Amino acid sequence: MNILVAGGTYMNNMTAQAGKKQFTMVGGITVARLLGRYSKHDIYLHTNMSSEQTKLTKSLQKSLHKDYVNTEYVEKVSAQFGILHDARIDAFGNTFESARIHKKNDKFFQDFDAFILTTDMNQRDFRYFRAYAHNNGIRVIIITFGEYRIGADPLDDVITLENDADDKLPLYHLELKAIHKALLDIKIKGAPLITMQVLDKAPVKRTTVRRQSKLLGQMVLFAGILALTIFIIMSIFQFFSGGSHTDEADIDWNAPVDHAECGTVEECTALGDEYLAELEEHIDISQEPYIFFENRPRRTYQDYDVDDGLTLTEEHRELPDSADPYLSYYDEFDALFPDRYTDTIDTYRLFSDGEGNTLAYVDITDEEIIFAMDFRDSGNKAARYRTLIHEFAHIYSLPPEDFDSDCTPQTSMDCMLDDTLMADYTERFWSRYGDEWVENRYKSQYERDAFYSHNINDFYVPYQAVNPKEDYAVTFTMFVTREIPAEDSTGLNNVKVKSMYETPENVAMRVDILKNLLELERSSS
Repeated sequence: MNILVAGGTYMNNMTAQAGKKQFTMVGGITVARLLGRYSKHDIYLHTNMSSEQTKLTKSLQKSLHKDYVNTEYVEKVSAQFGILHDARIDAFGNTFESARIHKKNDKFFQDFDAFILTTDMNQRDFRYFRAYAHNNGIRVIIITFGEYRIGADPLDDVITLENDADDKLPLYHLELKAIHKALLDIKIKGAPLITMQVLDKAPVKRTTVRRQSKLLGQMVLFAGILALTIFIIMSIFQFFSGGSHTDEADIDWNAPVDHAECGTVEECTALGDEYLAELEEHIDISQEPYIFFENRPRRTYQDYDVDDGLTLTEEHRELPDSADPYLSYYDEFDALFPDRYTDTIDTYRLFSDGEGNTLAYVDITDEEIIFAMDFRDSGNKAARYRTLIHEFAHIYSLPPEDFDSDCTPQTSMDCMLDDTLMADYTERFWSRYGDEWVENRYKSQYERDAFYSHNINDFYVPYQAVNPKEDYAVTFTMFVTREIPAEDSTGLNNVKVKSMYETPENVAMRVDILKNLLELERSSS
């Protein structure tokens, strides 16, 4: 059987624990090592490793192979390894969501009989694995120090560990005996998950085709059955949907594009991909960092008029340091996007809500468009670029003239005029849920979690499921920062990205944005 262990990876910076073995790398990966040594099953690991600390990453993967742990499902992220201290953790690479959005194949994890999840990875990855397992009949075993609330579910086995720290440190390496004892009582499909003795198994090679070969054989064997099943399911879906949903993108690759460097959708897509590949030599903007929500009040610090340069118009409170670095964020925004959209902005605002939650926002009314950046959260350049693209997508898709000016708040979903970009997007991709789910911002956390989990293949990240406006902004960001999803990729989230290529103006804009990003990186290097 195949078992996937998913958890965090941290460098151990704790002082020596009396009578305890010291580990160089700790976190959920130590549970994978335990399973690798004591389980008869094939053990795979999902975790985030650093693409910056290459020697350490290579050494860690090699040592995991010696402990019979397959690292085929490990993701590399553009951040350093997290660090575990005596009284705190620096999460770093563990804050990146990587379980789902980097996999074009929606069935990537279906070859597993059980997921073992530790709660020292980011909460979005945890939610994805849990929901994916529940939806696909995969056994879930959760091992937790209570790093965050997971909620009870009768489908899961939960092993709760205790430590003396108030901030719920992930001390899995110090509790391996307790974890081993608890896992001895668990069986997967009637077979023991783990044994008492260390097993003598063949070391895991760096690369393996075992899983792919097995999957290929199954695909060949059952191709006819799968095709028939898909046909029946789609027929039933179309019957009950009344044909009102469009689950395919209709791209005219030969459609003309008004651009100086390319003439068709196909040519401009290829040119945009070339710029993206060159940009990746400077910076990786494909990663989606997880944002920790702290629910701190949003405080405005300074407002600037953007006409003819930035001019301070109102200081609500004093910044902790010079405003110059934060003013350069607007210069980046102005350099990245077409003037016909950036010229509509009236005010640039510096605000903060603490270390997390909102990185930026736009406030659009008939009287004024405000573009605001959280100066505390915008230091990471890759995350900042993605945030700028996300907020531009709001400005692009929510022009004031597309909303009823007599309706308040003006940009609410109820105020959209017919035959506008956002109205058409909402009808195409959100009518399937019913009117009661078009705006989820004010629903309870339980309702939002349930909506996202039930429609998990429709969205890349939970925030995308808040409403069509955020869905469009996330989709547009994916459209700009990645190549088009594979032709045979499934999932409504991928269809949404493909649909962006139906509009030649979008494809031309993608070329310009990526070219401008590349020029920014060249000028800063």
